[in-house]
Amino acid sequence: MKQLPIGIQTFEKIIKGNYLYVDKTKQIYDIVSGGTTYFISRPRRFGKSLLCSTLEEVFRGNKELFKGLWIYDSNYSWEPHPVIRVSMPKTKYDSPELFEKWLNEMVDDIAKESSIDVGQNRTLPSKFSTIIKALSKKNKVVIIIDEYDKPILDNITNIEIADKMRDVLSSFYSTFKDLDQYLKFIFLTGITQFSKTSIFSGLNNLKNITINEKYSDLLGYTQEELESFFKNYIVEASNKLGVSKDEVLKKLKDWYNGYCFVENSSKVYNPFSILLFFDEYKFKNYWFKSGTPTFLMELIKEKDYDSEDLEVVELNAAEIDSFDIETLPLFTTLFQTGYLTIVGYDEETENYKLSFPNEEVRKSFLQHLLASITKYQIAKISKDVVALRKALQRNDIDSFVFVLKIFFANIPYTVQDKQKEQDYQFLFYAMLKLFGFAIIVEEPTNIGRIDAVITMNDYIYIFEFKINQSAEKALQQIEDKKYYEKYLNSDKKVISVGINFDSKERNISDFVVKEIE
Repeated sequence: MKQLPIGIQTFEKIIKGNYLYVDKTKQIYDIVSGGTTYFISRPRRFGKSLLCSTLEEVFRGNKELFKGLWIYDSNYSWEPHPVIRVSMPKTKYDSPELFEKWLNEMVDDIAKESSIDVGQNRTLPSKFSTIIKALSKKNKVVIIIDEYDKPILDNITNIEIADKMRDVLSSFYSTFKDLDQYLKFIFLTGITQFSKTSIFSGLNNLKNITINEKYSDLLGYTQEELESFFKNYIVEASNKLGVSKDEVLKKLKDWYNGYCFVENSSKVYNPFSILLFFDEYKFKNYWFKSGTPTFLMELIKEKDYDSEDLEVVELNAAEIDSFDIETLPLFTTLFQTGYLTIVGYDEETENYKLSFPNEEVRKSFLQHLLASITKYQIAKISKDVVALRKALQRNDIDSFVFVLKIFFANIPYTVQDKQKEQDYQFLFYAMLKLFGFAIIVEEPTNIGRIDAVITMNDYIYIFEFKINQSAEKALQQIEDKKYYEKYLNSDKKVISVGINFDSKERNISDFVVKEIE
């Protein structure tokens, strides 16, 4: 088996080191042959940097690196071009002046490496323009910019600083505006697509392939690619885990597949998580853990949300690719950063349905959100979820409610003071959702409610959760709407559970249990 390229984002190093490379060069050929200025956004750790490195080697004419790949035997000309590749700094800059200084030093380094005199005390765009014109004497220049939006996202919680970063970047990118005659190709990657900005005003004929079906799987692994390129690793996983190959594939799909960036297109796997899974052979959180989105947790708490909001979201076509620093639309932000993905599309209304892409993101996101709201440690939340699951497995509702009451009681008073009524509804929902089972959520009323159905080995539980009413009313809701009817033919016992929450006491006040005959 070829080595896994964990943490390697350089195409040359992957090829020369005999690491595994999933061949995307047919789509790369289409890109380099079909236009001059491209942009694509994808979530972090989805292979954007490796794509940039691959494009660089193509344009430098290094054909032999591609031996055995699709593009090698194509009719691509392999004409070498000067390439300027800009990767935004890993260091977080919270000062526009310091970031602009970094840009100047970066441009000076490019000039020095190419033996180009850019003069003294000149503006950043002027120096960059001089470099491009000088390099174009060899051949038209290729510019590749990776993570164009990083300095903005690094400061997204500080609108004033983020806006200034945007201005610095806009000025830098404006360099390209009048240089078409010297440029062969421009390619930019990022996580977000900013709207209502002039950040790309200097890029002529920009082709945004973010939501282009032809390139929907340019980044990430398809099911076919997973089963082909990782064939031996799948066999190894089957042996190590003691399960069949089909079981490995099903669990891989549940945990790491599901990302869909274009309506009606194939879903892809998160490449970062797949590589780490085949390194450890453990189903766990890899991608989410590599960069917890603290600012997103704060954003969710600031917005008014209901319990079902993060499970089924609808956005129209205008919202899905619109991103403003000033307003930070919650669901657009979650979609563009990879925490929600497309699960459906209505051609008539042009509305997109979004949800969590997979188990890794769902569980990790809810755990971190619960920790952010309650100030609990994630380990404590995980322990409580296990206790709740075990209580339901043995039909011990008393213990189930006891664990929930302890959970609510231990939320710090200073945190509880800031809670809204629907927050408690959400906390109850999120704890159940962490079980990994399907939850049926009804539309909320003005007091907030959640209906949940959880299927265990021997039992089906139907929950109704109410606030400032009574457990009897919650149970009556289940009876009146006959939530249980569709489960009566099951060979499992059907249990209805009504729970009432007292917002003054900040805890469960009473509960009622009834077995459906």
